[in-house]
Amino acid sequence: MARTVVVQPGKDTVVTLDSGFQLQPGTDVLGWELIPVQTTAADGHGEGAAAAAPAINVKHGGVVGNNDRLWSPYVVPPGTYDLNIFIKGMDEPLPVGEAIAIKSGDLLNFDAGL
Repeated sequence: MARTVVVQPGKDTVVTLDSGFQLQPGTDVLGWELIPVQTTAADGHGEGAAAAAPAINVKHGGVVGNNDRLWSPYVVPPGTYDLNIFIKGMDEPLPVGEAIAIKSGDLLNFDAGL
């Protein structure tokens, strides 16, 4: 998701990775996805529309509620995101966060209340 990074032959490219997201542990969570929100207004302040591809898609590796990968911090570019959580026994993801702002230099610890 480094769309603004320009890599040129023979030159160094420096990218700062200083923001991220971490979901707080919950019960019966099988996974989650963080989806970047794209604004529809030309000035960038209008209504948002979720992009098709998640920035992060984390799934459990076996035992529900006992997988550190679900609760680990992940590097995410600053921006606005929607959060869906996959719950045991549910066929569709549960939207638990809308227009979540992640600022440069911040690690957002998100509690979905599950």
